[in-house]
Amino acid sequence: MAWVKVCRPKELGGLEISDLRRVGIALRVRWVWRDRIEGRRTATREKSALALFQAATVFSVGNGQSTYF
Repeated sequence: MAWVKVCRPKELGGLEISDLRRVGIALRVRWVWRDRIEGRRTATREKSALALFQAATVFSVGNGQSTYF
């Protein structure tokens, strides 16, 4: 795909243009994280953002209080 080549770093022959789809998903994953650390219910219902968040995080209970990584 041509877009993949455009998004590569200049050293690899690309133009270093950000892939807006990936940046958007990363932003929505950050919103999920912010909701969790602030104790709010998750506002987003986007499956890709929630799936990425769940795959990238681990929750453990230490002394009964919320533990953040």
